Amino acid sequence: MSYEVKKRGDSWRASVRVYGIPAKTAAFDTHREAHDWAVIKNGEFLAEKKLAEKLLVNSPANPASITIPSNRNPLDDVLVTSILKEYWRTVLPNKVIHGQTC
Repeated sequence: MSYEVKKRGDSWRASVRVYGIPAKTAAFDTHREAHDWAVIKNGEFLAEKKLAEKLLVNSPANPASITIPSNRNPLDDVLVTSILKEYWRTVLPNKVIHGQTC
């Protein structure tokens, strides 16, 4: 869980790395733009990682572990990409198509 901003030629390069998520990099004209992007991306990555951990704990394999507060919809905090990634990781490898596993 880290980010860094470096001067590279005439531009500033920002990179963000969080374990379990592919690293992202981008180039900017100013240090401020690069720093702001890195901080925002780092926060997004950490939120995505926390959500993924939450999905693993509250997996459909253990429905008793799922608790839904009465005043909230559980889908409010779930991103479609996170659901798809979890499906591809857990369900899809077990599917059999024409005698072959995916």
